[in-house]
Amino acid sequence: MSFGPPLAGLGPVAPPVWTPPTEIEQASLEAKAREEWTAYFDTLVDSRLYFEIRRDGADAEPSRTIPVFGEDPRVAGGRVWAVYTEGMLPVPDPHRVLDWQKLGWFAKVGRRPIRR
Repeated sequence: MSFGPPLAGLGPVAPPVWTPPTEIEQASLEAKAREEWTAYFDTLVDSRLYFEIRRDGADAEPSRTIPVFGEDPRVAGGRVWAVYTEGMLPVPDPHRVLDWQKLGWFAKVGRRPIRR
């Protein structure tokens, strides 16, 4: 957004740099920047990874996990599964229920067909 021409003698203002909220995001950001994917996943392997689950399923059977998938036309098949680190959790919402698992769990369930 601009509020007129830049002041004389001042160049364009640089946009603010994102500050990772926790050590997890900091380490994964640095590994990604270096394209060190082993280090990237090593950072996530012991972290809690959060995802949204269906509230009706959680209320009816608390031990059952029914993930909520989103849609993204840029992805083959269109289905996406939003997963968050602790520092990137969405704003609390009374209608949203989150569960968490470790990265290994995602590898296991990713091999199974998922019900819609």
